[in-house]
Amino acid sequence: MRGGRRSRGREMRGRHGGPDVLHLHAGPPLENEGGSRAHVCVPRDGGIRARVVPGRAGEDIDGRSRGEQFKRQGVESEVDAVVLATPVGTHFPLAKKALESGKHVFVEKPLASSVAEAEELVQLADEKNLTLMVGHTFEYSPPVRKISSLIESGDLGDVFFVSSMRVNLGLHQKDVSVIWDLAPHDFSILFSWIGEEPKTITATGGTFVQDGIPDVAFITTTFESGIVAHIEVSWLAPSKLRRTTVVGSKKMVVYDDTESIEKVK
Repeated sequence: MRGGRRSRGREMRGRHGGPDVLHLHAGPPLENEGGSRAHVCVPRDGGIRARVVPGRAGEDIDGRSRGEQFKRQGVESEVDAVVLATPVGTHFPLAKKALESGKHVFVEKPLASSVAEAEELVQLADEKNLTLMVGHTFEYSPPVRKISSLIESGDLGDVFFVSSMRVNLGLHQKDVSVIWDLAPHDFSILFSWIGEEPKTITATGGTFVQDGIPDVAFITTTFESGIVAHIEVSWLAPSKLRRTTVVGSKKMVVYDDTESIEKVK
């Protein structure tokens, strides 16, 4: 990497940062036939109050079933924060309702299903001075932080390029493309390492299984410093691969998240 890097915590207003920004507790996972849930909880700065909205949290969100349950047990309750782990298409309406009700919100990635929706949520959190946080958990994993330290210390020299592959067979999402489903991980890791905003982003994708929903994509990103990054994401691969290579002027490092023991080499 050339030049300085920004801090890992990123101001979003509310804030978008690491797990220490907002300590949450939602109790043990709830088993239910839908396999989807919305957690409603409060920070660890006092007595913990937590509830879980069970079942298919995104089902009939504009109707009166799960949407009404979320409203009653979440946004109209005494809790201070809401954690959303629901289908991507429900992130925006659920998060908006919670923010409008004065609740801090943690949303599983991606924040929303479009840039416009994400920007509206950020603006709303800013206006109400609430914390809006996205679950980019990989940024805080030991392997990713190890590579951050290698870059910061200069052990790799100047970073030339980064190549990442995140592919597997399925699961095919029905409301977002493979880029929105898988690439947020790689972008969050990449930006935390490089410490720069991208200069250009180009993508080429293909739609082969579901009409109108790309299931394979090849993304190229460039930065002002000259660093180039390439990201491949796919739901149509014969095996699961989670492999990223960082090439520097002194050394190279490989991060393989599928390895059980030595993830960084």
